Amino acid sequence: MNKIQIVIIFLMISIPWGARCQLEKGSYLGSASAGLSFQSNHDPSVDNSYKNSSFSFTLNNSVGFFVANRLAVGPGFDISTGYSAVSYENNSQGTVNDHYTSYNLAFDPFVRYYFSQLKKVAFYGQFSGTIGYGQSFDYQRVGSNEAEKYNYSSFSYGCGIAFGIVYFMTRNIGIQTALGYKVNRYESKSGSMFDDNFTGALYMGAGFSFYFGKCKKNEVKTSSTPEQGK
Repeated sequence: MNKIQIVIIFLMISIPWGARCQLEKGSYLGSASAGLSFQSNHDPSVDNSYKNSSFSFTLNNSVGFFVANRLAVGPGFDISTGYSAVSYENNSQGTVNDHYTSYNLAFDPFVRYYFSQLKKVAFYGQFSGTIGYGQSFDYQRVGSNEAEKYNYSSFSYGCGIAFGIVYFMTRNIGIQTALGYKVNRYESKSGSMFDDNFTGALYMGAGFSFYFGKCKKNEVKTSSTPEQGK
């Protein structure tokens, strides 16, 4: 073990792991963020020519309560829109191209744990569940025929995991970024037609988080400040 490794280990041991006042039990967390997700897959079990690619944009607002130091739980609400393109070969009719546009509202409860904080930067992991309802519009073209339009209503549920970083601009306001993975099952219906499918997608998010409840002026002093003698 060289000197640099020894110094790094010493610094890690020396980092104060106690939660700052923003992350203490009894405080509140609010956040507003926007996220992007991308997905592309090929499913030979359906058809060797089957290809699916999608893009979605999500706005997320959540409110949490610190039930323990660094541990927050609470509800979240998502508003999202997406676009998906599917293509495959039909032996009798030629190439089938589907283009979907969707809109969804979802309830998204979460559990977030801040596992480290150093000065103005905190690192966290988050697990969330989701249940939602949406509408999708499908434009389908088969071979050289004119495109036909279908309307679907959908029900979805799933879960996700993410890791993120918060930079505290002030004691109460932070900029947060996250990288995560979500899995969802969609059940949709158009007239008498019913379909369900399972999807997984990598997503990125960025936004603001707000912390209230515990920080007071006399709590700003660090624990390392020596008490003045009388």
